[in-house]
Amino acid sequence: STYEKQLGDDGSLVKKRRQAESARDAALQRLEDSKALLQRQKESSSKDAKGVVGEVLKAARKGSLSSCGVCGRLGDLGSIDPKYDVAVSTAADMLDHVVVETAAGGQKCIEFLRAKNLGR
Repeated sequence: STYEKQLGDDGSLVKKRRQAESARDAALQRLEDSKALLQRQKESSSKDAKGVVGEVLKAARKGSLSSCGVCGRLGDLGSIDPKYDVAVSTAADMLDHVVVETAAGGQKCIEFLRAKNLGR
């Protein structure tokens, strides 16, 4: 019949379509797995960064970094209009950076982190 000729005598077009659908489904699954992994890494990195920043700020308040001129976490030093908060917080990873008054103070913070084996 005409339909069988369109499919190919051995149904090769049907087989090719099934293979293409299977490949598409596998690619979509890999994409979803990659997205989930990226989200877990982002969450883990964010938790790690907050822990490191917290340690620096704690040491700046009552510890070995109290004389280093630590101003605070960048994201806490200013304000963001609420309608832009999600966009800015998502796009600006640097909001977790620690602001210090001098380069020497920053160097002391880095030495503190290395001594405590914190951060990267």
